[in-house]
Amino acid sequence: MSKSKTTWKDNQFIAVLRLGLSFIRHTGIMFCLLGLSAWGIYYVWNDALQNEAYQIKPAHLAENQSLDGMDKDIAEELARLNRVIAGRSIFEPGLLRDLRQAYDASPWIMQTYAFRKELPGAIQVEYKLREPAALAYYSGYYHQVDSEGMVLPRKGVNKPQDNLPVISGNISDMPAKGKKWQNEGLLDALGVIATIKRSTISDQIQIRQAVVRRGSFFDRQLHRQNTRPRIELYTTAGALIKWGTFNRDHNQEDLLSDEKIAMLERVLGQTGELQNGLTLDIRTRSISCSGGSVMR
Repeated sequence: MSKSKTTWKDNQFIAVLRLGLSFIRHTGIMFCLLGLSAWGIYYVWNDALQNEAYQIKPAHLAENQSLDGMDKDIAEELARLNRVIAGRSIFEPGLLRDLRQAYDASPWIMQTYAFRKELPGAIQVEYKLREPAALAYYSGYYHQVDSEGMVLPRKGVNKPQDNLPVISGNISDMPAKGKKWQNEGLLDALGVIATIKRSTISDQIQIRQAVVRRGSFFDRQLHRQNTRPRIELYTTAGALIKWGTFNRDHNQEDLLSDEKIAMLERVLGQTGELQNGLTLDIRTRSISCSGGSVMR
């Protein structure tokens, strides 16, 4: 009887073949498991996207300010913003990005802080609203503007309202509602109003009107190359304060706002009040006063 003989090469081939078959068997099982896992994840994800329990409803946007008792125009704008993502799943990619873009583009929103998802279907929104800082008198109407010159999207009125100071005079180029006013004189007047409001004399001096004027011959001589608009302030008590330029750029040729506030503090003295008919010129470091006196 003859015996078969196997060589070393035959043994090597068999070993490689067995290894290959084992690899195919194990990788096949692995790919099957991966496929089942991917299908399961897709099924769960798709179910979550379609599940009404995870869909955003306008009432499910929790804001840092309640709509109850809020101004009608602002409440309507916030309701519109909330509808941007209404009906979309809280798991949908890009959800917060779209909502943030809508809030950032709104003329009523000054700044956004945080957007957080809260299961099963709510979003927490934190923001700061724009507030009217003054009324800009233009083309026979009064228009609400905030501290940055944003023209708030409200219909202009033909008389002052809401105890807001009026800005008038040399202002032009009013933008569309919901856009920022770029007029230098208006922005300077807003800066002066905000400076006084933040100061220690805000309780003693309330601004009724800020008039923007072009520089006079005296101003041009006094301030040389400074051609910024000049601001005159009328108080609710009937006094006139000649403020001059608003030195937003710390121009050395003009007084700083802090210096002018300090001058007004000295004039007011012992918690006095500016009298009706008084004219106070604080454009230079030498204060001039005419037409009245400081009431003690």
